Amino acid sequence: DGPHPENTPRLLDILKENDAVATFFMVGTNAAEYPDIVKRVYDEGHEIGTHSWNHKDLKKLSLDEIMVDQYGKANDAIEAATGLRALIDRPPYGSMTQELAQQIGREQILWSVDPEDWKYKDADAVYEHVMNGWNGGAVQDGAVILSHEIYQSTVDAYARIIPELKEKGYKFVTVSQMMQIAEIR
Repeated sequence: DGPHPENTPRLLDILKENDAVATFFMVGTNAAEYPDIVKRVYDEGHEIGTHSWNHKDLKKLSLDEIMVDQYGKANDAIEAATGLRALIDRPPYGSMTQELAQQIGREQILWSVDPEDWKYKDADAVYEHVMNGWNGGAVQDGAVILSHEIYQSTVDAYARIIPELKEKGYKFVTVSQMMQIAEIR
């Protein structure tokens, strides 16, 4: 849902310290407000995807509203900061159907682990939910962990999670890198 003026730079520092990359799905209004942070995310080798212009439920909008007002405007803000348009999207709330995804014609990325950082806003709870599984989702090869760096508690949790997962042998890759790996396999 970022970028966030304090939390995103802090998370970028944590990722850099741990030689890890991530995919940031950005809300367009925030990307437009903090273009320097968007540029830093890109410059440091992370992937950027759109997360709509202002976090509306896409299933309640027309295809034109999605493509122009939501993904289009968000992509305009990302391009203004980085010079490139994002190739992947994450629909707000995960609100997407197979039919709508086909009409959009772009990769719609969901997740396999939701530590509910948006609900609990507690670093210890986020840590436990990621490390020990939550709501049927557990970290494993190919996992996509939904997280929101707009919350300080989430960034605090990842200061512990990232090095511990690396110690267990996990490698952090972007969503597009993971898709390439899956295709090769």
